[in-house]
Amino acid sequence: MDSSDETVEHGKQQEEKMMETIFSVLVVPPCDKTKEPIRLENVSPLDTVMSLRQLIAEIPILACYTCYHLEVKSLMDNTWQILNDYVELGEYEAVRDGVTLRLVLDKYDARKVRAHVRRFRDVNSNPPIPQALSEEFDSQLNVADEIEEPTKEKETDEEKLKEISEQQLKRLREIHHKLEGIEVPVVPNLAEFYSFSGTNPGAQEENQVEVSTKSKDQKKKKGKKIQQKKQQMEANELKDKKQEPDATLPVCVKSIVFSGYNPPPGPRKLAGDLLYLEVVVAGDNTRYHITAHVNGFFVNRSTATKFDPRPHKTSASHAHLLVDVLSTVSPKFRESCGLQLGWQVAVEHACFLNGEHTFDLNRAEDEICASYGMDERGVLRDWNEEYQCCRELPTDSLKEEIVRARVMYKIVTEFAEAATQGAVAIVEGNIPPMNPMDDKSTHVYVFNNIFFSVSIDGMSIKDAAGGEENAYSAANRDLQGVKAFNEADVRGLHTLATTVVDYLGVRVIAQSLIPGILMGDAASKLVYGSVDHGKTIAASSKMHKLMLEAGAKLHIAERSIMPLGKSEDDLAAEKKQEAIGVLPANGDEAGTDVATICSAVEAKGIQGSDGRLYVLDLVRITPKDWTFYKNQTGVKNTEEKATIAAEVDGLCFTRNDEGYAALLRPELVHLYSLWKQNQARRANREARKAAKGDADKEKEGDSANVDSEKKDDSTLEKEETEKSEHKEGDEEEEEIPPVLLNPNVFMEYTASTDLEQLKTDETAAKDAAEYLQKIVIPAFVADVRRGAIAPADGYSLTHLLHSCGINMRYLGRLASLAKKLEAISGISKYLLELVEVEMISRVAKHILADVLNSNDSIRAAPGPAIVKLLNGILGSALGNKNVLETNADDTTTSSLDAESLWARIDNEVKARFDYKLSIWGPGRDESSGEGAAFPTSRMNKTVMLRRLCQRLGLRVESRNYKFSSSTPISLDDITGVVPVVKTSLPAHPLAQAKKLLERGRLHLSQGALSSAYEFLQEASSLLFQVCGAAHEDAAICSSSLATVFYHAGDISGAIAQQQRALALYTQLQGADYHDTAYAHANLALFLHANAQTDLAVPHIRRAIYLLEFCCGPHFPEIGSLYFKMGMMCQDVGQISLALMCHRESLRRGEFDRNQAANTLHQMAVACSLAGGYREALAYEKKVYLLFKEAFGDDDPRVIESAKFMATFTEKAVEGAKGRREVDAAAAADAIANQLLGELETKTGADQDAGSLSAGKKKLRKSRSGGKKH
Repeated sequence: MDSSDETVEHGKQQEEKMMETIFSVLVVPPCDKTKEPIRLENVSPLDTVMSLRQLIAEIPILACYTCYHLEVKSLMDNTWQILNDYVELGEYEAVRDGVTLRLVLDKYDARKVRAHVRRFRDVNSNPPIPQALSEEFDSQLNVADEIEEPTKEKETDEEKLKEISEQQLKRLREIHHKLEGIEVPVVPNLAEFYSFSGTNPGAQEENQVEVSTKSKDQKKKKGKKIQQKKQQMEANELKDKKQEPDATLPVCVKSIVFSGYNPPPGPRKLAGDLLYLEVVVAGDNTRYHITAHVNGFFVNRSTATKFDPRPHKTSASHAHLLVDVLSTVSPKFRESCGLQLGWQVAVEHACFLNGEHTFDLNRAEDEICASYGMDERGVLRDWNEEYQCCRELPTDSLKEEIVRARVMYKIVTEFAEAATQGAVAIVEGNIPPMNPMDDKSTHVYVFNNIFFSVSIDGMSIKDAAGGEENAYSAANRDLQGVKAFNEADVRGLHTLATTVVDYLGVRVIAQSLIPGILMGDAASKLVYGSVDHGKTIAASSKMHKLMLEAGAKLHIAERSIMPLGKSEDDLAAEKKQEAIGVLPANGDEAGTDVATICSAVEAKGIQGSDGRLYVLDLVRITPKDWTFYKNQTGVKNTEEKATIAAEVDGLCFTRNDEGYAALLRPELVHLYSLWKQNQARRANREARKAAKGDADKEKEGDSANVDSEKKDDSTLEKEETEKSEHKEGDEEEEEIPPVLLNPNVFMEYTASTDLEQLKTDETAAKDAAEYLQKIVIPAFVADVRRGAIAPADGYSLTHLLHSCGINMRYLGRLASLAKKLEAISGISKYLLELVEVEMISRVAKHILADVLNSNDSIRAAPGPAIVKLLNGILGSALGNKNVLETNADDTTTSSLDAESLWARIDNEVKARFDYKLSIWGPGRDESSGEGAAFPTSRMNKTVMLRRLCQRLGLRVESRNYKFSSSTPISLDDITGVVPVVKTSLPAHPLAQAKKLLERGRLHLSQGALSSAYEFLQEASSLLFQVCGAAHEDAAICSSSLATVFYHAGDISGAIAQQQRALALYTQLQGADYHDTAYAHANLALFLHANAQTDLAVPHIRRAIYLLEFCCGPHFPEIGSLYFKMGMMCQDVGQISLALMCHRESLRRGEFDRNQAANTLHQMAVACSLAGGYREALAYEKKVYLLFKEAFGDDDPRVIESAKFMATFTEKAVEGAKGRREVDAAAAADAIANQLLGELETKTGADQDAGSLSAGKKKLRKSRSGGKKH
């Protein structure tokens, strides 16, 4: 801990020095735009001029400027100095805080004109968000603060107090009315997925009419005055809605394409013409022929039939920007462009889907001229050189670490984008292979200086169903190995930039090219590992030193291994190759002698033509999982096999894939090493205690006759010796080395020449596998049981399992444990439902890949196969027979009918996960009873559809599907297929920022707000310098800072930070991401604390909607959110709505007795506020029994509940005489409407004030009661 503290403090000091240099600059735009300079905040000396250009591009008024440079006035001679785009600002002495930079226009050339046209298209389709977007919300917060905190000023003037109270009552009345018509429970309709708006309360006109109809009888009793005021308020709201601007962005340009008169003829090219454009303005459909000149743009005299490049006689409109030319010649464009640049649409509105396929020449041109990630003009990027130069950058100081992390993040992100486009082009057949004469499964591609290989196993495997599994899993493990070696970060040991892309059943691995790898052994050679599966092994001493350093960090042991040796056939083949002049493929350094290596044998070390040492094929950096293999060997008869299967449910895999290798995850090896180290420390402590006890006994016997003074002296000496022994013990504990495992155990070759060492290595590998099964997996289930972790969907479940070192093949084991616990009501139902959905979606991915790769005609048009797969899983079984009869002639996808598909899914789930489905399965629609094997109430097909889309890369229409039909999904519902991408980008872009973030969250959990704020603010600043805050860690920082502000009393600051976190989660991970849902929930709490309950309730409803959409109705957090929403409604007087929320919370809660007791208590308080004291007494009795059963009679909660029972009993007896029994919900509506009437009625002020103060006292009492319980 001391070393980490020093590291954090050292980084903190350097960060403080850097924070002092963060400044702002002023940019003076060209005089024709605006005379006022534009301020750019939070500029760092580490930023390049290119980053300033990106900031300028986000300003609406300057968004279209592309051809310019920036200048700064020199401090020496007052001349303007040109800033280089690729130089850091800190290199210029004149660039300091408050400096003025001027934007100077440049001459165009062909490349700059194309870039300008492309930028104009982008701005036209996606205009930048104005900086004043949040000003309106900030003003709302200020108004809310003025309303919320008027009592801070201790005014004695009665008129001011009356005015303040009237504002509060008016605000309460507005909130109360806006919450009318909200439906409970929240229904996760797919059609409403993109219809959320955080600025609207969510009460629709239809709901308001319905509510007003239901309470018609009550309104008659309240008098005409309340009705008139409500009608007036409804009219005002309708008027406000009519005045709201349209959220649809205006379209300025219908099309902008390159003219058929390109390229310019010789004379015009000499005159400065670069190219010609044809622009059609939306609205008036006028076609303008525009010339792109070196000085700018102008309208020429050309028509569709005649070429005339001269400027137009009446409206040439010479300008540097294309947008200025069109604004001058077209009033319609000028109007639309003005509306577009001033748009005030919230972030969520950008998510609206437009299903129409419109006529767009720009889109067609981009598709036809697509470069698939390659630069359109100029030299191809050398991805490997850029990547390796980034890795070789120094990291001696925090500044150097930031520079290295920023450049690395940029390069890897751009490489992943280019690799993704190239992989999609390869799968779609747009790029030819390098070896077209070889088998299709062995095709490799080189495009854009990226090496692509398709992960279809070319070896003949007996099991056709799992023949490609080896290639699929090997690609993932290779990526894991690359990330592990990148994290180890050994200087001189180089990895490749790697990206894995899944698209339409094909997995493509994209890697940067090793220099000289395509030129044969003369340019690059093997110096480490084996290329022939262990027959020969190379072990360069230089490479071995680097691998030893990496192995110490990755828990890889060094061992001496005897190669298998070459067979006679191999020797004969080599002689034939030597006869024709072909060198052997294993290189000069590979041989059959004993080799000492610190890696898997299959890993390869290659020295490129650039002299660097590269490590690749990092498929196995951990040992095999002994659990996977031990239950498949040694079992002879079926009875013994059945007995083992019953004892170890979920661990007997029946897959017959010879190429599949089950490995332990790197995370598990790390956790296992820590566990063994802790065990060793504990054993050392116990040994020291035992030795110390024996020594104390001897000392007591020797010093029995010593006087008291000497006893005191000996006591002091004893304490000093204990302290010294404790320090020595700590030093001994720190010296315990980490566990190193041999990744070559359980292979066909001998993993070590030392047989004793080999037995020790095998024992350690088996012990690690036992640690996974006996400690890690049960601990994971226990954490889910007690609510410590709660994965909200398949993605978060996968992430949590991997972080714990659990392989996904043990989903069946988790499901088996969950099923056993569920039978005794020991765990929530949602875990089994979630795990089964995840298993089916993973199996469906392999089934679809097998179907698409087995038939070229299906791959040519994969839509029907995809639709049939989705309908087979999600459709009803009642009508499938008829569908099969009509499609009997369709033999291409006959294996995807519902009956055959579910039979294959069952077999695959059993083979891959050793589990039999209990919720999903064939014939599920006929067995809907309580005792049915497949209860329909637990099959959430919306959750299944979402997870299938995530795994398969599908995009479907957002509408309510009729799953009771046999074909709920049609081909028109699939709007597209996108690649699923995994990159070698590190999970945390900067290690120092990760440490600060973890430290800040730790201090926040301990209540140290000041230090937590400092750490989190520094982490946010570092992340902004590395990746521009466009990272999930930045969202976590903002969310944690919001919590800090909330506990510190700065509610407005908390809301601003939480809104930023919500926007980041939405933009980076999607609107349905599980952390997006939690961000909505936290924002709702902050808004409610800021007296903005009308804005808080839609956000908490959105959180409930998303969580149920992701995981189903049994997710534990949903019940808690309903309770929080009920408390919000109860605080503003919506008693009936609060009761509905509390009832829904009780219905959703399964085993949490404390939550149930708190909910029942709040229901009792709500009923008492509505006058239903008998109902309140009944609810409070249930609370009393729950607390008494759980905590005993003397617990303070039981005593407090008894007091509430006595109070409710007294009130019920008082109101029993002559009082008609009413339903609690009806009474709640009546009392709430009466409260509104009292707030508005000016007559009878004394009675109104008295009843209102009484109601507030009860409300405060209910809040305090909720906190106590």
